[in-house]
Amino acid sequence: MSLSAQYYLGSVDSPAQREKYTSQNITIPLKEEGEEVVIDAENDLPEDSSELCTLLTNEECKAEYWLLVAKAYANLGKYEEALNVVKQANESSFVSHDDPATQAALHNFVSWTYLSKLGTSDDADLLNSVNTEIAASLSLEPANESATLAQAVVTLASQHHKGKRTNFEKESRLLDSLLRKHHQNCYALLGKAKIFFYRESYIGALKIFQKVLMLNPLLLPDSRIGIGMCYWFLDRKDLASRAWQNSVLVHPDGNTEAKILTCLAKFDECFSSSLSDEQFQRRYKRAMEFTKATYSEEPDSQVIQIVLASFYFLKGDYTTVERICDSILSSVGATSFVRSDALFWKARCTFAKGSDIHKAQRLFSEAAKLNDSNILARVGYAQCLVVRGQFQDAIRVFEKVQDSRPQSLEVTYALGMLYAKSSRYRRQAVDYLEKYVKLAVDQKESISLGALFILSKLYEDSDISKALEYLQMAKNQEVAAGKTDEQISYALLNNIGALATLCDREATEDFEAALKTLREEKFGDADLQKASEITLRYNVARSKEATGKTEDVKDSMAMYEQILEDCPHYTSARIRWLLLSCVSEDKHIKNELDNLLAEEPDNLELRSFYGWYLKNYGRRHNLSSDTEKGRSVESELHRETLVKYTSHDLYALISLANVYCSLAREAKDPRKKEQYYVRSAQLYQKVLGLDPKDVYAAQGIAIIFAQKKETGLALEILRRVRECLNSKAVYLNLGHCLLDAKQYAKAIENYKLALDRFTDGKDAKLLNFLARAWLYRGLNEKNLESFKNSLEYENKAYELNPSVSYKYNISFVQYQAADFIRKQPASKKSVEDLQWCKEGLEAAIKSLEELTEDTEHGRPPYPAEDLKLRAEMASSLIKQLDKATEEQEAYRTEQSKRLEESRRKHEEEEKKKLEEKELLEEERRKTEKKLAAERSELEKQQAEWNQMRLEEAKDQKDDIDAEQDRDASVGKKGGKKKKGKKAKKESKEFVVSDEEDEEEPQLNDEEEEAEEKEEEKDEELFGEDEEEEDGKRKNDDESSEQKPKRRHTLRKGALPKEDDGEEVEEQEEKIDRKKTKIIDEEEEEDDDGLF
Repeated sequence: MSLSAQYYLGSVDSPAQREKYTSQNITIPLKEEGEEVVIDAENDLPEDSSELCTLLTNEECKAEYWLLVAKAYANLGKYEEALNVVKQANESSFVSHDDPATQAALHNFVSWTYLSKLGTSDDADLLNSVNTEIAASLSLEPANESATLAQAVVTLASQHHKGKRTNFEKESRLLDSLLRKHHQNCYALLGKAKIFFYRESYIGALKIFQKVLMLNPLLLPDSRIGIGMCYWFLDRKDLASRAWQNSVLVHPDGNTEAKILTCLAKFDECFSSSLSDEQFQRRYKRAMEFTKATYSEEPDSQVIQIVLASFYFLKGDYTTVERICDSILSSVGATSFVRSDALFWKARCTFAKGSDIHKAQRLFSEAAKLNDSNILARVGYAQCLVVRGQFQDAIRVFEKVQDSRPQSLEVTYALGMLYAKSSRYRRQAVDYLEKYVKLAVDQKESISLGALFILSKLYEDSDISKALEYLQMAKNQEVAAGKTDEQISYALLNNIGALATLCDREATEDFEAALKTLREEKFGDADLQKASEITLRYNVARSKEATGKTEDVKDSMAMYEQILEDCPHYTSARIRWLLLSCVSEDKHIKNELDNLLAEEPDNLELRSFYGWYLKNYGRRHNLSSDTEKGRSVESELHRETLVKYTSHDLYALISLANVYCSLAREAKDPRKKEQYYVRSAQLYQKVLGLDPKDVYAAQGIAIIFAQKKETGLALEILRRVRECLNSKAVYLNLGHCLLDAKQYAKAIENYKLALDRFTDGKDAKLLNFLARAWLYRGLNEKNLESFKNSLEYENKAYELNPSVSYKYNISFVQYQAADFIRKQPASKKSVEDLQWCKEGLEAAIKSLEELTEDTEHGRPPYPAEDLKLRAEMASSLIKQLDKATEEQEAYRTEQSKRLEESRRKHEEEEKKKLEEKELLEEERRKTEKKLAAERSELEKQQAEWNQMRLEEAKDQKDDIDAEQDRDASVGKKGGKKKKGKKAKKESKEFVVSDEEDEEEPQLNDEEEEAEEKEEEKDEELFGEDEEEEDGKRKNDDESSEQKPKRRHTLRKGALPKEDDGEEVEEQEEKIDRKKTKIIDEEEEEDDDGLF
């Protein structure tokens, strides 16, 4: 059976109880005995209650029947007729006016009728009437539970409706008083559950609602509605929807609240849980069908009307929406919450039309005033401010909403976008937009592409890798939405490739994908498509060019040529083609550049490239470096750029500053040198004023500091430049500065980084720098290995570029190494080192002579006379090396002798120590052998003694037994015999006990004295010498292996002192019980004797 009221009624056994729930009849007794009138309260109830009132009056009915008729009208929502029945009852003479209970019941019914009539409205007069009736009922019957419940409900409803932040202590006390009387009072329990719900203790409220459901599953109001509300706020919306649907199944008639909540739950499921468009359409259609069905049953439900208004708004039927909202606003019984929603939707219609933003803003404001929790109204108000351009006011409104709804995606997104409109609030924009992205990820919502694009744009100036990350995220969003690579925007792919290029990453695939997407996309403007295609082809060529591979460079040049064929005036493409021709093919491009410059004299990119060409290839291509006025062609070009075209061209300013810096280095006059440096620094400062993040200008200032020997400042700037600019020049300059600061290890490290990162290891210039650094390090640290490293790097540089300068450097390093090793003390050099240095010095002399005579490979770095002089110095140094070699050999021979003598002495000492050790070991063995023999003898002697003592003990035992036998025979004859001193003495002999746990017999004073005398006899027997011998044996035994020993204790037996016969017999019996025993106190293998 499906869930319904019949499901529960079927379990009720009592027909009368079942009829109580199912019957809608009213039975009124007549005056004639046994007759009654039955009225169907649902179908046959008269429209005018006066007819039934007349019947009740004529039949002289009591108050309970008047109340039955009044309840029937109230259940049908006819509150005025119900109140009329009560009024007629009060006027009837048959209703007792003196009975407090009857009058209290009437007043109580009126109060509940007013409560039902009040509903959720805020009619103050009606509320006062309710309180008046409750007070009247309680005054007549203070213990009336129904009146107490009404008092709690009206106070609870009014305070919650007014939005007061209270703990509802008064209402809670009233309900607790009812529950103390009847703990299963379902209505009181519902009130307690509401209090827990208003306190936001949803779990506590849920438990009480569930308890009510178990007590009375057919109760109205239905506790399932409360259960669903608790589950909803506990984020178990599926259970909430199920509870409301069950409520509709059990109470299908009326039950507007459950139907409305079910309707809203279906819409929430549609908007928040749909995974596809098809699923959304299916759920939305089902939700609308349920809403329309509910509206057909309850056409006056204002909440359903609001839901329908939202539907018509989405359809764009603003007229219908406004008509619905006006109808609600004109209704007298509409609550402030419903009126707020009606104003909100009316404001949205006005805003959507765009005809009167001021009116829309006013309506949003009124909606927010009626309901402070109407966040959408405040958001709409802020949107009106945005449309009107009042961004700061809009930001303030959004921030207030953000304070109350910090997890709101839409508000966070709006704040980020508004802050992004002003460069002053860039940091705030980034914070809010990043928060929005994080919230969207956490809530598993799709991220707005606009937010990602803005974030990427905001990060372009500060962190290109971060900007690229957000563009990649935007691409992933497109892919997650179901788009293929061909469907993604070509502009997005192009921007990803551009940022990847700036980050020194491979971007060819991105540009090619963008180009493919562009060609497949349909454009309305053919010219725009062609221009975009040329730009993308240019980007593909640039990305291939950036790889530096020969094949890619050739492909780039071919692509540039094709671009120039399609667009001959594409200057950027021509500049790139000329650059590659110059770099890869060493082509002279001066004429082409002159022609381009004549065509576009104001093209700053072209002028900058011309200056670069003059600087790097002017000498190689034999170009004139000076103008007619004696100035540099390069500097004149940049000066013309700054004077005629723009004074803010950064490249021209930096290039001119570099020229002045070079002039300062070459100037001999200190005053001119200083002037050039100042002028160069001024130009660098101007560049930094235009672009504070220009690392090339900062590097130029660092170079000036380095030239002026202010190495600390130069290093500080260069280290900061290194964080922003990944260039070989930065590492070279750092190496130079560190070399000047005598930080040779760090200088070598920077040179190696430049060599490994930016070259293939075959850069002669860098290898020469490394050789110089190792040479300085060797001279500073006095280490020949550094000279060897320096010579190794210099040889590599000479192999790559056999210039006279590198050849001279090799000879210089060889000379320095030879001079260094000559000056070292004998203990820090070897003959091999001297021989290596001598061979190198001979090669250096040969190289210097070749440099002096060779004029074909260029001019040597020094005059021939200086080279000849250095060769002569090297020759004299060879003689010194020969002398040093002889001395080193003598030193080595002497050291060898010393070492041999030392080794011989050490061996003799070791041999002597070994002999002494062997002697000691032999003595120890002899001593141990002697001690072992003595120990064996002592053990043998001890065993003999023990045997003797045992035999003596046995003889004594036999004597005692014989004596006892004699005494026993005498005792049998009845005679008494006194023992003399001899007998007493013999009885006091040692006995051996075999039991370890036998207690020692207690002795009297005379016995103790006798025992002491006996011990003295024992001491006399063994003597002092034997005690010493026993101590020696004990020490010997302790030094030998520790073995468990068995120790025997001798004890004395005591005989009775008196001569009485009976006492003698008692003592004899004791002696018989305590035979000779040996008591083992410790178990030892070797006995030390008897004690």
